[in-house]
Amino acid sequence: MRIFKTLVWAAASVGSARAYWMNDVQHLGKAPYNADPNYKVFRNVKDYGAKGDGVADDTAAINLAISSGNRCGPQQCKGETTSPAVVFFPSGTYRISSSILDYYYTQLIGDPTSRPVLKATSNFPVSTTLGVLDGNRYGADGLAWKAVNVFFRQIANLVIDTTAIPASQAAVGIHWPSAQATSLTNVEFRLNADAGTQHTGLFIEEGSGGLLNDLVFRGGLVGAKLGNQQYTARNLQFYGCGTAISQLWDWGWTYKSLLVQDCGVGIDMVDTNTASLVILDSKFVRVPTAITSKRNGASTSPKAAGSLIMENCVFDQVSKILVAPDGTVLSGNAKGSVSVPGFVDVSSLSRGLARLCC
Repeated sequence: MRIFKTLVWAAASVGSARAYWMNDVQHLGKAPYNADPNYKVFRNVKDYGAKGDGVADDTAAINLAISSGNRCGPQQCKGETTSPAVVFFPSGTYRISSSILDYYYTQLIGDPTSRPVLKATSNFPVSTTLGVLDGNRYGADGLAWKAVNVFFRQIANLVIDTTAIPASQAAVGIHWPSAQATSLTNVEFRLNADAGTQHTGLFIEEGSGGLLNDLVFRGGLVGAKLGNQQYTARNLQFYGCGTAISQLWDWGWTYKSLLVQDCGVGIDMVDTNTASLVILDSKFVRVPTAITSKRNGASTSPKAAGSLIMENCVFDQVSKILVAPDGTVLSGNAKGSVSVPGFVDVSSLSRGLARLCC
């Protein structure tokens, strides 16, 4: 009987809704080198006035939750580690009418059991801001922090929604020029997919980055515009983007477990000098051109510019797998599937293995 009661209690616990632990746990952490003995590391945005009801404008309240406590803000300091913050978003829809400004050494974390939505208003000022969430604001002297020196930050468990902003406006979901010890995790970008859309989900133009993982992009002109020394990007998914990834530049970038579906172009390797990619265990589905490159055969200079390595990739209903200025380097199959166990396009070498299937 005792065992039976234990099993019944366990089953009931699993089946019932449970609040995410981060909001309810006792927060005893301190910032030991902060001069204020009452400095708060953990902040719930609702404690600062955010409603998350989809009606109230929560911009000011969220920015207050991030900035309170004499912290290192954009255009205010060059970087410090004495005022860390964990900013928590309970489930809900938060209306955003101007950029949420990230601060140095800040973790923005939503409830993963029901991810909160940051939904831009239709009159979001795209001409004077950069990103629903701006991780490194521009000022008169450029970026707030030198991108290669922005450390110790993450964004996790959020939905960024720009669908209310007219498609003709160049909206950006997250602006994220950062360096090591940074991550974007479990974030979905919902972009306006109307004809002529100019929306971009993620924009990284500088830095020396860390990790991008479990990101989903829906709609928009470009899912992600990425320019950074190096990143490891795992489990990125793109659906219905004009171009899934615009690879602006890099020194060496690794993509693992990409899924690109129903996009016009999979990856556009924009840079003519450096951009080099490794693509592992990935799949492209119903994408007319999977990858475009600026490599021009043996005449490419420097010789390693635009290097591409693929391993264990599948191209399903893809007409062209790799296109360069002088033509198609690797053909696909518009009505079937092509498996690429291995392919190397580096220096004057362009060799690979492709297997038709299905």
